[in-house]
Amino acid sequence: MQIGFGAGILQRAGVLFSPKSVPNLELWLDASDIATITKDGSNCVSEWRDKSGNARHAVQGTALNQPLWIETGKNGKATIRFDGSTDFFDSITTNKNLGTFFFVSNGSKGTGLFNNVGRLFSKLFPNEGVFAFGNSASALTNETFTVSNNSSTSYLSTNTPIDSLSWKAIGFTTTSIYINNATANIIRSDLDSGNLQVDLMLGKRGTAAQYYTGDIAEVLFYNRTLTADEITRVSNYLVQKWGL
Repeated sequence: MQIGFGAGILQRAGVLFSPKSVPNLELWLDASDIATITKDGSNCVSEWRDKSGNARHAVQGTALNQPLWIETGKNGKATIRFDGSTDFFDSITTNKNLGTFFFVSNGSKGTGLFNNVGRLFSKLFPNEGVFAFGNSASALTNETFTVSNNSSTSYLSTNTPIDSLSWKAIGFTTTSIYINNATANIIRSDLDSGNLQVDLMLGKRGTAAQYYTGDIAEVLFYNRTLTADEITRVSNYLVQKWGL
């Protein structure tokens, strides 16, 4: 029986789980925790604070570019909404290589120059890599998901269909992608392991006019490849918390 959530902790049948219980948590953004959100009277968000303890906060000081806090975005919990045209958070530097990454979103293909690719996070790697929904001739079929660390030659991508308007918890390592705790079919796996430093710009691709359309509910980044059991535990936490 699920009892409830407090400060990002899943209480289930007397067993507590927090993302911090899995070692090497480098970034934790949780839109449901109002104590981590700085917003104005119109719910425009200027800061989304990191709960990992590493102070890697998502910040946007320009009012025009501030995403919206949505009080009941998903499963009765708040989310952060990006408009697909101007909203993003400035780069978060971790100085850590990609290990395992999770996020919860309802993202769509968005707008931009790459055949309607929605740039969920970018500046992932030194040459402006991306996590994206959509399609581009070099990496994606329609309604799928990819991780890239450059524009044309290094990808991790799946052809498992993803409804761009539905909520999903996606997790990935350098070789695998998980959708709502199910392993996705990988059609390309040749990420350049030498350039996997995680520096995030949420909602936009670097200096390009390519933006993300949709909500983000939670983001977790670990600087190592988690075990299968750890991936299951984190994925289940996200799926149960957000009602996926």
